[in-house]
Amino acid sequence: MHGIRGGETKARFRRGTGFPRFRRVTRHCHRCGWDWTFREQPGRSETCPQCRADLRVCLNCHHHARNYANQCRDSRAEPVGDKDVANFCEYFDFARRTWAGAKSNSREDEARAKLKDLLGGL
Repeated sequence: MHGIRGGETKARFRRGTGFPRFRRVTRHCHRCGWDWTFREQPGRSETCPQCRADLRVCLNCHHHARNYANQCRDSRAEPVGDKDVANFCEYFDFARRTWAGAKSNSREDEARAKLKDLLGGL
């Protein structure tokens, strides 16, 4: 993904065809997919105008990776507890990626359903 600017497209070829399909690579909110169209990085107090989620969070950072220590590729960064809450990380770089839609946590959904059954559907 290096070298692709926000708003540009990245071609991928469908299997078995010679026709590319295009996916838009953008900087966007991790929760709802709202596009961040400004050149500069969001400030610590910036929030998404659609869902009010903080924008300067680990989940929006290029360095965020679940399989690294402290879930960060940059070893200089201090550990952050809440990955979806604004922080003061000086190595924040808004990630450019494709929006795949909001992901549901099936484990969380299953636990909530069991709790609802346990409490009698309250």
